[in-house]
This record gives sequence, structure tokens and C-alpha cells, in this order.
Amino acid sequence: MTLDLRLSLPVAAAWIVAVFLIAVPAWSVHVSIALWLGAGVCAAAALVTERRLLPSLALGCALAALCSTSVAFQAENRQPAVLAEIAAQHSTVTATAVTTSAVLDDAEFFQANIIELESDGEIVELDSPALIFSERGGFGASETTAADVPDGREISESAGENVPWGIGVTFTVTGTLANTEPGDGRAVLLFASDAPEWRAAPNREFDWANQLRRTFAAATTQLPGGGGELLGGLAIGDTSAVSDDLDAAMKTSSLSHLTAVSGANCAIVVGLIMALGGRAGVQRALRIALSILVLLAFVIVVTPDPSVLRAALMATFVLIALGSGRPIRGMAVLSLATIALLVFDPWLSRNFAFVLSVFATAGLLLFAEPLAQFLARWMPRWLSLVVAVPLAAQLACQPVLLLLQPSLPTYGVLANVMAAPAAPIATVVGLAACVALSVIPALGLGLMWIAWIPSAWVAAVAEFFAEAPWARIPWWEGWVGVVTLSVLTVLLLTALMTTGAWRAHAVTSLLIAGALAIAVVVGSAVSTALTWPSDW
Repeated sequence: MTLDLRLSLPVAAAWIVAVFLIAVPAWSVHVSIALWLGAGVCAAAALVTERRLLPSLALGCALAALCSTSVAFQAENRQPAVLAEIAAQHSTVTATAVTTSAVLDDAEFFQANIIELESDGEIVELDSPALIFSERGGFGASETTAADVPDGREISESAGENVPWGIGVTFTVTGTLANTEPGDGRAVLLFASDAPEWRAAPNREFDWANQLRRTFAAATTQLPGGGGELLGGLAIGDTSAVSDDLDAAMKTSSLSHLTAVSGANCAIVVGLIMALGGRAGVQRALRIALSILVLLAFVIVVTPDPSVLRAALMATFVLIALGSGRPIRGMAVLSLATIALLVFDPWLSRNFAFVLSVFATAGLLLFAEPLAQFLARWMPRWLSLVVAVPLAAQLACQPVLLLLQPSLPTYGVLANVMAAPAAPIATVVGLAACVALSVIPALGLGLMWIAWIPSAWVAAVAEFFAEAPWARIPWWEGWVGVVTLSVLTVLLLTALMTTGAWRAHAVTSLLIAGALAIAVVVGSAVSTALTWPSDW
């Protein structure tokens, strides 16, 4: 892919506007008008002058105007004033909602879209995303039987069994509402007082995917150890079987991204379709169309989370560029996918999964190759690439990860290097097993056991490095830690990727800033250890 940053800065500017505007949606109309006027003025000025900055400025204003216009149109429908008023009353309500993601067994909370709300005898029609806290452990505690089905409708949600509900299930739940913070991706919180009750099965486009996921999840329960727990996550992003201990080990060793479906999974799916179609002599246009259809089905199976949508949209743009014969520019494709999703849902601008997905991809596109060239001076080319890929992603994402966990992974890059050969095998074979189990069960079981071997290796790597001494290095919490680490990261990349005076200044600044940061962190840790009660 060719590096092209012309679209990246305007998209970044639009992203920043969305971050601030979703917190104050009342300003969105005025900001939209100002930005559209600014875009028009800059575009007109660009036609009569030759300044290169004006087209980029016009594009940035236009993209930011699209995001702010989207906020203006969606804000009232997403969180109407009546919803905030009902939540402020703290009265008991009955909500009819639809699940927007697969829900794990015994989930303490889950996401859904409220479509109807009954309060004090009045019914309000809504379309508001909500986070629902279950009173009795989520959907797994609620039985679905034939008697629950209105009008004798047939269901494929394993009637009579305690099973997790998939995406697209309509249900009702009683509880109290609470307003969310400005800018939150959820319009409201609902604290259930009773277990949710099933009302309607998903549409067919979601029902088959739910059944596929359940069949695979049930089959993997017979696999032993961490490999069995992890296989669902590696293959289709289903982490329902992952224990708390293994989940903590994956996070400590910086391997949790392997269980989140992203660009690598989409690339594998599309690559297999294109390669197999090519060997079979299928025309390119037909292969591209088939790849897009399979990609759509894959997104439904793994559930359309923000990182999945970003990866799938990028893959679609790449396929379109391939079909039209245009050159593929990685950063341009990432920028297009990012701005498309931000315009579609500006509230993604503060979604950690979306932010980390975009930052990791940008890190790979911008830094992986330069880092590999630098490391190739001391190691073989293939090994430098293996090390550079997780290092680039880690450097790009770590400042954001500090907001979630204020510490640095000591062995994160090494753990990713060791897990890298096994993860794609577990993903490909596991995905094949997931599909085959519903068609040819015997073949699916065989593939599942084959996929268990690399999955068990990934789990073993995670547990080994999680238990190693100083697996996490403490760091400052909040924005102070984020800004400090960001400065150190920029200095490190400058030192590695530049030459001459720039490198000398960067190395000197990095040594000074790094020494100060380490001194403060170590000093704080020692001070805490000396003053904290020993038997706490």
C-alpha cells in the first residue's frame, strides 16, 4: 500500500469536532452552519488562489460539518428530552428493547436499543441505545419456552433451555432509568428489577448467525484448558467461555486484542475467497462481489462491533479499489472508513474499541515498515517484521490504553511475537470449524480440535508472561500519564525513524525525559510502599 496522508488530517480535525460536539449537542446546529460556511469560503478561495493549504482546510471543514450535522439530526432522536425527564424521576418503567450484540451467560450488564418505554401508564416510542444492568445475571437466567411465544410463533432460540440470547432479540424488562454523562455512547442506563422476558425472535439475517455462534460455543466446551476457553474469541470474537483469570492474563500480556475481531480476521476471510476463487478461475469482478457478501455474513456472525465495522469497511474499500484498478493507499482507506463511521455514528468518536482499532491500524501503516527497516540492521528481515508489527501497534495504542489501565506491559511485544504464528492458524481453522459444525458436524469437530492446538499455545503464552516478574510497570493515571507517554513515544519514533540532527536532538530529549519520568514513577512507587499499611 502507498502512504498517503492528504485525507488523514482533515479526518482527524472532524474527529476532534465530533468528540467535543457530542457532549454539547445543543450547539450542533450552529456549529454545522458555521462549518458549512467555512468550507464554502475556503473552497471558493482555493479556486482563485494557489495556496495548497486551502483545499485541505475546505475538506476539513466539510468533513467536520458532516459530523456536526449528523449530531444535529441524531441527538434528539437518540436521547429525547422526555427520556431525560423520565430518568430524572427515578420511577419504575417497563422497556421494550432489542439486543444490539450477543449477550453472555450470566452477564451483569448488556447493550440494547430501547424502542418503547412505558412510564406511569404512558407509552413513549424511542430509538435510544441503553446499557441494561441485569438483576439476576443477564439473559442466561431467563428461560425461553414455547409458552413465552406470542401467537404460537416458532423460535430457534433453543426453546426450553437456558441459553444466552443473540443479537436482534426483542424483550421487555422492568426497572429504573438513570441519565448518562454527556457524550456517552449510551443514551440511558436501565437498572432491572426483574429478569428480562423474551418477546420476539430475531430477524432471519441475525437468527442464523446466533445459531451458528451457539453451536460453536457449545462444541468448544469439550476442549480442555485455556485453549478451549480462547478458541471462540480467536475464531469469531466470542469471549463468553474465557475465565476471569485467563482474561486478566491476556490483558496483562497485551494479547487481548487477539480475541477482538479486527482487520486481520477480515483480511483472512477476504484473502481466502480471492485466492480460492482465483485458483478456480473465477473472474475478478465475481470474486470481489462474493468477497463482499461473505464479509457481510462474517460481520453478522461476529457481531457488528466498532472495530469489526472499521475493519470490514476498510476491506470493502480495498476490494472496490482493486476492482476499479486504482492504487490502494492504506492511510486513505483507513481515513475513509473512519470518517464514514463517524458520520454514521458520531458517538463512536469516544468509543474506546473504535479509537484503539483506528490507532492500531494507523500505527501499523505508519510505523511498521520504518521500524522493520531500523531493526533489520541487527536481525534478519523476517524477524524484524515480526517484531515491528506488534511494536508499532503498541506504541500507537499505549497512550489510550493508559486511560483504561495506568500501567505499561513489560513483555507485551515479546508476547505478541511468540503468539503471532499461532493466532492466524487458530483463527482460520476455528472459523472453518464454526461453519462446518452446522453443516458437517464430524468435520467441524475435527477442525475444532486442530484449532485448539494453536489456541492453547496463545493461552499458554499469555499465562506465562502474566506471571512473569514485573509484568506491568506502574504509570501515572489520567491525562498527565497520557501526555507524558505520548511525548516519550513521539521522541522514540523520531529517534528511530530519522537521521542527522533530528535523531541527535530526539535521542538527547528522550534520555532526559525518560530519566525524569522513570525517576518520578519509581519515587512514587517507593513512597507508596513505605507509607501504605503492610497488612492492607
